[in-house]
Amino acid sequence: MRNRLTGESPVALVRWLLHSGLLLFLISLAPIAILAQTEFAGKLDGGLHVDPSGLSFAIFDPVSADEAKLLGAAVGPVDKVFAGELALPKGGAIRYKALIVRPSGGSDILYVDANRDGRFGPGERIPFRLAERPPDDRLKSLAAFDVDLPRGLFRVCPMDVWLIKDGVSSPAGSGQLAVPYTAQPFVQGYARLPNRTLLVRLEYDFSDQGISLTDGREWLDINGDGKFDMTPGSGEFLRARGSAPVFRVSGLILQMQSVDLKTDRFMLRSVSASADHRIQLSVGSVLPDFEFTDFGGTRRHLSEVKGRFVLLDFWATWCVPCMEDLPKQKKVYEEFHGQGFEILGMNGDETPGKAEKVVRMMGIPWRQARFDKELLQDRFQISLWPTMILIDEHRVILSMSEVNHLPLEGEHLFKSLTTLMGENP
Repeated sequence: MRNRLTGESPVALVRWLLHSGLLLFLISLAPIAILAQTEFAGKLDGGLHVDPSGLSFAIFDPVSADEAKLLGAAVGPVDKVFAGELALPKGGAIRYKALIVRPSGGSDILYVDANRDGRFGPGERIPFRLAERPPDDRLKSLAAFDVDLPRGLFRVCPMDVWLIKDGVSSPAGSGQLAVPYTAQPFVQGYARLPNRTLLVRLEYDFSDQGISLTDGREWLDINGDGKFDMTPGSGEFLRARGSAPVFRVSGLILQMQSVDLKTDRFMLRSVSASADHRIQLSVGSVLPDFEFTDFGGTRRHLSEVKGRFVLLDFWATWCVPCMEDLPKQKKVYEEFHGQGFEILGMNGDETPGKAEKVVRMMGIPWRQARFDKELLQDRFQISLWPTMILIDEHRVILSMSEVNHLPLEGEHLFKSLTTLMGENP
């Protein structure tokens, strides 16, 4: 048998390729062909999940025992009762009536109208149990259960409801009860990359009963440790801002292309570096200069904020921990400003009036940057408030408030600066 193109036998053709060096060249292209793979398929596990550490707050108000009994709850005459609603997502349209009963003796009881029929049935009574390893050391007791979903592919959704330890501050007012609960479920699965499998998590959109690639949150386990690092700059947790976020994983630049909940399939695609507009944040890297508008309406640059150390504080008036940190930051500023410490406030209020009033009333002396969607959301990808970044005079990132390395929140900022000022006289 002869090759139609050369008229030679296959053996003769191989000899010719070896002699000419073309065979070795073609073999060398094989790894390139593997690296050139642009699409990576993934498989979801087919259910909704909740993150025990991703909690929202519901505020429960006190009600009478008689009101609770009318809804089917077993309540003693001296028991304390609090009523509220649990919503999916927080503030969303899918709402579940709930009661928390605090008996005069014994464990607290949660009642949830899980099937949304207007009453509390026997199966909707969930005792709180002490948790051995709560996701937050301010929490003590957990009630875990499933609620029915009125529409969509998924028929049930897990929900965790927690109780806060006595004496811990909370958003509740006098006589009220602050109740942390899991309000944002997600789907998750794995994609196969050329040299590893990749754990992927996608926020579930209850409004559309699907996954939004233009406004949803996505998580990728970049370092392969089986969990998601929520530390600012980790790159494992990003939010879509008009298009799916871009992740850097194992030398690849990946973006979610499609998700099909009916088949539990999704597809990632490699994209060019130009698709990633995010400022890369990591300890030891140089924070690039950027432009912002201050509260006075003047365009400025980060490079104008001079100091031995500069704290970028991403804060907003609607963020309770942010507001609690401001007076502590002011004390630290007064202590260390003369030694070369500066702060640049990066405000997240879309309308600046309330933030400007807070700055005036508290007498905050450092410069503030107005809300800039492109800067905060697209380039910095700020999703957690507060977020703090400490840089030196060369804009090298020293800390992003890691728990075990130079923490920056509250009273920790004073200790971290004391350490740094001692090292840098």
